[in-house]
Amino acid sequence: MPFRHFKPALLVSSAVLMGVMLSQCGSQPEKAGGAQMADMSYEAAITFTPAAVAKLKSLAQKATVEAYYHGAPLDTAKDKVNEAGQIDLGMDQVDIDASTQTVKLTGKGIDPDVLSTATDGKPSVTLRVYSAATAGTANQLKCTEFNGTVEAAKAAPIAITCDAA
Repeated sequence: MPFRHFKPALLVSSAVLMGVMLSQCGSQPEKAGGAQMADMSYEAAITFTPAAVAKLKSLAQKATVEAYYHGAPLDTAKDKVNEAGQIDLGMDQVDIDASTQTVKLTGKGIDPDVLSTATDGKPSVTLRVYSAATAGTANQLKCTEFNGTVEAAKAAPIAITCDAA
C-alpha cells in the first residue's frame, strides 16, 4: 500500500495530538494539588516626615516595606515552630520611593501549604519599613510597626509613620 493512503489518517491523528498538547498550555493553578488560599491582600499607608525624605534622598536610597507572616501552630504542627513558638509562613517585600503613599501588599508570600498547619488558616503579619540600605549603610529610618492578624490589616490601611533615624 503506498504511503499516500495514510496521509489523511496521519493528518487527523497529528491534529488531535496537537490539540491535546496545546490544551496543556493553558493557565495552571499556582500550586497544582496544593492548598487553596483566600485573598490575603491589604494596604499600608506609609507616611514619611520631611526629615526622612531628605535623609533617603541624600543617600539615593529607597524604603523597603517588609511583611513577615506567621501563626500559632496547630497541635499537629508543634514540631515545626521557630524559636518564638510560631510557624513561619513566608514574607513579602517591596521597595518604594521615600514619599507618602499607600502600598498594596498581596499576601502572595504566604505559603498555602504551610498556612494549613497554623492558626486554622488565619495568619498574623508583622509589617516593618526600613531604608533599603546600600553596602555599609545602616537603617536610616525609625518607623512604627504593625503586628496583628491579616484579617485586621484588611479592615483598613495600616498606618506606618517613618522619621529619620
